[in-house]
Amino acid sequence: MTKICPNCNQANVDSAGFCQNCGTKLKESVTAPSENKKPKGGASGWWSKQSSGGKAAILLVGVCVIGLIVIVGLAGMISSDKTTSTSSSSPSVSTSSQPTGNITVLSSSARRDSIGNYIVSGEVQNNYNTDKKYVEISGTGYDSTGKVVATHTTYASLDSIPAGGTSPFTLYLDDENDQITTYKLQAQT
Repeated sequence: MTKICPNCNQANVDSAGFCQNCGTKLKESVTAPSENKKPKGGASGWWSKQSSGGKAAILLVGVCVIGLIVIVGLAGMISSDKTTSTSSSSPSVSTSSQPTGNITVLSSSARRDSIGNYIVSGEVQNNYNTDKKYVEISGTGYDSTGKVVATHTTYASLDSIPAGGTSPFTLYLDDENDQITTYKLQAQT
């Protein structure tokens, strides 16, 4: 049996205490690989070829990626819920959406005033088990090509909407050129 130097891979006699090539001290358990052994392949072979520092770095990156996934998942669970409602092109038509979040736009209708405002009035519902303060309603107006032509944000008329309760709102979108044909609403806490 021969001893292989861990420094220069030189084969040495079994009784050697130091490498005959570079002088590195040889351990008793270091022996030449068997000729019948096949090198490991695949992930196991790749992993065994990595240095201990490389393995530590790979594990650290893996833990960081898993941590990031957990953080993003938790952030998604605790972030504000949003509900979107889209109206038809007629300013006087009322729309209704099914509850899909914890703050829901129940209905809305739109009209134009004489000074170029597109006025959207409606009602939001608090589907939380607790009262919600300062519910925000954001509106976006689109022209017939789907281009955004106006945006604005307002708040529900009630400062605090009780659990299961509703509140009216009024949103003004600047539409001096009568371009808005549809709008979308989002409500959030």
